[in-house]
Amino acid sequence: MSTIDINIETYSGPFDLLLDLIRKNKIDIYDVNINDITSQYLDYLSKASALNIEIRVEFLYLAATLINIKTKMLLPKDLDDSENLQSDLVEQLILYSKFKFQSEVLRKLYDKNKLSFTRYTDLNSFDIGTDFKVVGSTYRLNSSINRLLNGAFEDEGTDSQTVIFKDKYKVEYLAQSIIEDINKLNKLDFSKVVNKKEKNFIITAFLAVLELLNQGKINFYQEENFSDIYLEKK
Repeated sequence: MSTIDINIETYSGPFDLLLDLIRKNKIDIYDVNINDITSQYLDYLSKASALNIEIRVEFLYLAATLINIKTKMLLPKDLDDSENLQSDLVEQLILYSKFKFQSEVLRKLYDKNKLSFTRYTDLNSFDIGTDFKVVGSTYRLNSSINRLLNGAFEDEGTDSQTVIFKDKYKVEYLAQSIIEDINKLNKLDFSKVVNKKEKNFIITAFLAVLELLNQGKINFYQEENFSDIYLEKK
């Protein structure tokens, strides 16, 4: 596996990062191994959080989507569903890569003054990578997390599209803390863990939950849509 520099600011969106990880692994989009790419994607976000790098919320949505696909692949009854989800993800990656390629072609023409515009057009702002599909229980998890985040953003008067991580919050430490609390209580109400906490803590805690789900150490459930998230040991 190749060494990957942690500089998330260079990516226009989560699909941009995912495509770069695929390219650096020198594999075809159609041959993507969900287990490997999910682990690398989560590892990248975890390292970015530890380096105080800004991460937009849509990067976390794609992380949850990858977790959802990986989880369904482990369950025989959900195998067909997981294959459909993976196929949808691959199609969106291909579509994104095509638009990305075309935008680069347009950029080169623009730089050579072969195209004229009535006003400046920033091709960097062209992004279709945030409109991916999230289904099932992971969608409800995303919705609940988003609700918690929106409350934190409103309290702090912060743009909900940007989160700045602080060094005092580490994914691995919060993951260990969550496991310890689950062992003591049998189940853990995630909303109480992040209640009245600042946005950086909530995002890092969410990453910790995703990492624990990815490692197969915990399960989560909700009694109904948009209700509290309960975590329990697997």
